[in-house]
Amino acid sequence: MELMVNPPLPGDPSYETYTQEILLIRATLSQNAQRAFDFLNGLPGMSCQLAMAGVYLYPRLHIPPQITEEAKVGSSHENVLHETMNLQALL
Repeated sequence: MELMVNPPLPGDPSYETYTQEILLIRATLSQNAQRAFDFLNGLPGMSCQLAMAGVYLYPRLHIPPQITEEAKVGSSHENVLHETMNLQALL
């Protein structure tokens, strides 16, 4: 906890190591967010905005109007029906 509150200052023995670790952590988080973004946008019926200042992504499921109508006629919830159709398409 002390390291987060009082990080090493330039000239301190551990400053270079601390700076390298912080840069590595940031780069890793950025790469992971990019991979998740690419994955989500590659799924059919999904889209996602790129995370600009964090690692949180908020995917959006695009449900075709025909699926919504089929869900209204039947007893299935539209998300379940849409995902079932996506899974069937992948198999």
